[in-house]
Parts: sequence; C-alpha cells; structure tokens
Amino acid sequence: VHLHADVHLGTHVRVFVEGRHAEAGGRDLPGGTRSIDRDVLDWGNLFGEMTGTLGAGQIALRVGRQELALGRERLVSPLDWVNVRRVFEGATLETRRGAWRLGAFATRPVIVRASAPDRASTDTRFAGATVSWQRASSPRVMEGAVLVKSVDAEGERPVVQRTTVSGRLVTPLARPNVLLEVESGVQHVRGAGPATFASMLASDVRWSLPGRWAPVITLGIDRASGTGANAGAPSGTWDQLFPLAHAYAGFADVLGRRNLLEQRVVLQATATRSLSVRLAAHAFQRASTSDGVYDVAGGVLRASRAGTPRSIGSELDATAQWRVSRYLRLDVGAARFAPGAFLAATGAARPYRWAFASFTTVL
Repeated sequence: VHLHADVHLGTHVRVFVEGRHAEAGGRDLPGGTRSIDRDVLDWGNLFGEMTGTLGAGQIALRVGRQELALGRERLVSPLDWVNVRRVFEGATLETRRGAWRLGAFATRPVIVRASAPDRASTDTRFAGATVSWQRASSPRVMEGAVLVKSVDAEGERPVVQRTTVSGRLVTPLARPNVLLEVESGVQHVRGAGPATFASMLASDVRWSLPGRWAPVITLGIDRASGTGANAGAPSGTWDQLFPLAHAYAGFADVLGRRNLLEQRVVLQATATRSLSVRLAAHAFQRASTSDGVYDVAGGVLRASRAGTPRSIGSELDATAQWRVSRYLRLDVGAARFAPGAFLAATGAARPYRWAFASFTTVL
C-alpha cells in the first residue's frame, strides 16, 4: 500500500511525500522473507523539489529520499515488480532544453529494514552524470552516463570503487519498422589490488510486421563479463549496479547480469484491442568458464569448478495482458527454467517453474 501527498509551497517549490506498507503474506517465503517483500509503515519518496528556468531550458533540483531511473533501467531502476520499491537518499539536478536532457546526482541507497525505520547505507555511495537526446517525433534515442559506486569496508575507506561509462542507442535500420537497440558499458574497478576492467553489451533488433495481430519479433544477444583465470581482486565480473532485473534474462528471475551470455527470441502480438500476448525463448551460458553463475540479485548462485561446461540452461516464458476496462487490467504468465550442463555438473539441477496472476486498477 502506497499513500502519496504532493504539497506545492509556491510556484517553483513542492514537497512530495510517499508512505508505504508492504507485507509478504501470511507465511515467510522459502529461504526467508526478502527485504523487497516486507516493509512495515515507512517512508518511500520523501523529497523537496525546486524548479525554474535556465536560459531557454528548465532546471529542477530535488533533495531527499527519491527514486532513480536511467534509460531502459538495465543499470539503475526503482525496481518494479516488488512490494518495496528501491529508493536513494541524496540530491539530483536535471535540466532540459529542447531534445537534450542533462542530469547529475549524489546519493546513498536506502536499506530496507522490515521492522525498523529504513536508513541510507553508511558504506555505499552512488553518484553520476547523465545526458540524453530524443526529439518528440523521432524514434531515435541517444543516452550516455558516467556512474561511480564506492563501497567501504570496516576499517578501510574505500575498499572498492567502480566507475561505469555507459551508452545507449536506439535507431531505425533500413526501414522504420526495424529498430535496433544497443546498450554497452565499461567499468573501471579500483581497490585493494590492481585495477581491472569489466564490460557489458546488450543488443536487440525489433521487427514490427503489418497485418493481423501486428506481430513484433525481437532477436537479442547480451553479454556481461566474468573474471578470467588467475585474475586477482577486485573482480573483472560486471557489477550490475541497481537494475530492473525482472525485465531481463527471463521472467523466472533465476539469473542476473553477471558473467552471463544470453541469446533470445521474443514474439509479441495483439490478438484484440484489449488482449496482447508475449512468448520468449532464452539460452544462457557463462561468459567466462573460470567464473561462476550469479542470481538475479547479483549474488553467487553456483561457484565455478575447473573443467565444467559453459552452458547454464534455457528458459521459456509466456505472458498475456487483458485490458478489461479503462480502470482494470489483468496479467497472467508462466515460465520454465531448464538447467544446463554446468548446473548439472556442480550440484542439484532440477527444472524451475514460475507462474503469476495480477490485476491493476485505477480508482
């Protein structure tokens, strides 16, 4: 349950307050209730904002507890699909002029504590600068960001600092109905050991077909680096930062964007004006056979062993959305993850099935 209040104190000043209360249900989830499932009566967004003009553009300064989102949210997201959305504490500055948008922020992630007041992290700092360009009438998008995540350890400050330089391009290919999206990033990792690098590449080609059901076919390949053989700390494994994990690497939420190579085919279609369907097939491998497999939160799911295969597994997803009325939407879906040779060689490897049903209403 989220309760919002937006108070305007003047022409260019406002205070936004969001209280939230989230429960995981009558029983704890297997393995224990996660921080994203439960938060008893706490603040979500709580910030003051001042807006104005700067030359021919607009500028906004926001200070307090707030959500952050960048582009397609592969790197930074408020984390939809959970009971407790992700927020940060700090300051953000944004200016817009025509098709250009510039931003900067300095924050700390907020740690969710189910039975105590949430608080900003004391050992993690997250700051950055962003730029984007998009005209209202054009499908072409260009984005760039420099992000710095610093993590301290007890008695040592800082122990690891990752600087991420990322870019994203969306552009038509040959025909307006064929769209290319490419997002990539490089991380410079500095800490107690020698500096290392990590990298990420995500790509999609989206083909919209005319005719009945207006089908859309998407072919995609993603790669996020792992640590090579005999490499020392800090790791060359890609740090996925604060992503919208559920939207990528399959809806079953088994794998995260670390040491991951993925190929996918997605088919979307509109059966009627109110009913749409989506089918997706994914294949997963390890980018480096010297590194392990990571879960959706970025933790180690299965450590590597010498001589083990590259294949992690495959997944099939099926979802449907029915807009019952202007005020009510129903969503249903199912997914099946099939373990591959690496999981079978390193421990238990049973198929995993996931299903959901939800409704969204606007009152």
